[in-house]
Amino acid sequence: MAIPHKTERITFRVTPAQRVLLQARAEREGRWLSEWLRELVARAVSEELPPGYASQRTV
Repeated sequence: MAIPHKTERITFRVTPAQRVLLQARAEREGRWLSEWLRELVARAVSEELPPGYASQRTV
């Protein structure tokens, strides 16, 4: 995977209920939500998704 020359910003649109669920998941893993999401996006880009997450890429 190529390393970008600058940091890209990704915006997630979530409902308040979805944010609560995401926050709870991150806290269960002992992480900050922003850190957890950053890692999830990086893994999705490299197609190393954790169990329970479907890839949105098309072939």
